[in-house]
Amino acid sequence: MTDSYRIKRHASEWDHAARALFGGRADIAAGWRISGLLPARLEPEAQRLLPDLSGGEGLWSSAPGGDRPVSGDPPRRPRTDGNPFDRVAYLRFLAQPRNRS
Repeated sequence: MTDSYRIKRHASEWDHAARALFGGRADIAAGWRISGLLPARLEPEAQRLLPDLSGGEGLWSSAPGGDRPVSGDPPRRPRTDGNPFDRVAYLRFLAQPRNRS
């Protein structure tokens, strides 16, 4: 399996699963550079795979790239405490025996 094949395979998995944006490959004096945007949650995995992909000669460099809007509906879950915006419901929640110190 060639290095470029392994890199393309991992890049396509990241791109599909996590909306990573790869800018491409550039030939430089020391070899070549892959650039792009990768979600922060995938950075540890990319760092872990780098030695295998580069034969131990890879160098990882990253910088915060800013925030991107989240697509889709925000996650929702039921409230687990009293609603402070509803005074009666909040006081009722505080009066429950399990909530006393």
